[in-house]
Amino acid sequence: MRADAAELADGADMINMITLPYTPRTCCWIHVSGQALALLAVCVASLRRISSRSAEAGSNVIRIYDGRGDGTPLGTADKVHRSPVELISVRRALAD
Repeated sequence: MRADAAELADGADMINMITLPYTPRTCCWIHVSGQALALLAVCVASLRRISSRSAEAGSNVIRIYDGRGDGTPLGTADKVHRSPVELISVRRALAD
């Protein structure tokens, strides 16, 4: 696997490969059972310079992707955490 890509699998079958403009730190499926989109949350570890803003390196930025999409983020959570995110987890009891 490349450092700037996410290979997404459903069990043993690869369903998609998303090229990212940064190195991912951690990720987690965040959709609930029966949801139409397969949502993936990916934390930014280091960002290649893609804009004039390079403050995301080693950051607290989490981007949300459609696991079957083209790699365009559906959303960004950049004001939730003050420190770099090390782990992403979903509490299913709260998500349903």
